[in-house]
Amino acid sequence: MFGSRQDLHRQISTGDPLPPCLLQAGDDAFAAAVALPVHTRLHDLLVYWQSKSTDGGVPPRGAIDPIEIPRLLTNIVLYDVIERPARDFRCRLVGAMIRSMEEANVVGQHLSAMVPDQTIEPLVWSHYFAAARGQVMLRIDNLSWVNHASPHYLRYAVLLLPLRNPAGEIDQLLGYIHYYGPGEYAAVREPLAASTRSCM
Repeated sequence: MFGSRQDLHRQISTGDPLPPCLLQAGDDAFAAAVALPVHTRLHDLLVYWQSKSTDGGVPPRGAIDPIEIPRLLTNIVLYDVIERPARDFRCRLVGAMIRSMEEANVVGQHLSAMVPDQTIEPLVWSHYFAAARGQVMLRIDNLSWVNHASPHYLRYAVLLLPLRNPAGEIDQLLGYIHYYGPGEYAAVREPLAASTRSCM
């Protein structure tokens, strides 16, 4: 169930030395994060996405076959890019784990409806806009808009990967969301704590 933003933020643990981060492919911090054992499936999706590119750039959306990545499907999300340049994003597909963790099925909803105030969640919008421009980024953030009883699952990581249509335009974003279980976040916090230049 969705609660007020104030109630949701009060549930997040305080004293966390690592604020939300947006890490870009090509940077050391991104490479270090993707290589962590806790992010194995994020890494698997990235490698799969890279394997579908014929020129080292953004692969065509038609090259992505769900049958080839069965282990990843529960945490997969797919968004349509609304207009070019992007002004919004519409959720096309959400994996079963995401629906369960967020206690909602957001298929068909726009990002602007889920995160209406870009000034409150600027990192979320920055991530989507960057992906729509062809950038590969990993965001480590707090699941602050979902009212979930367990504090262990208020932190998550999301990898967004652009896909192009036959005209060469980026019109979809393929993502994988990992929700940190008990003890997992500590394994991420230490390696990335020194990368404060990439964090807010």
